[in-house]
Amino acid sequence: MCQTIGCCRGSRKFVCFGCRLTAKGADVDYEPTNLKKTNKRTHPTCPRCRDLMENVGMGAVIPKRTNNRKWKSMQEWHEARSHK
Repeated sequence: MCQTIGCCRGSRKFVCFGCRLTAKGADVDYEPTNLKKTNKRTHPTCPRCRDLMENVGMGAVIPKRTNNRKWKSMQEWHEARSHK
């Protein structure tokens, strides 16, 4: 396994549904200054609105910023998944 951050192990994807910005999550050992710890998880903050970004998993397909229908669908899917 290589030592590059997020290379072999995959990296989590985070989104800000309000701003439609995305970020890749870091490995557990790596903590940049823009990560906040909440409920033993690390979530990056959105650079635009400063809110915590939502973890949508490693295999999520992020739609284009202009595709309203797919963003709404992804947000509904995420809310249903996280409120089980």
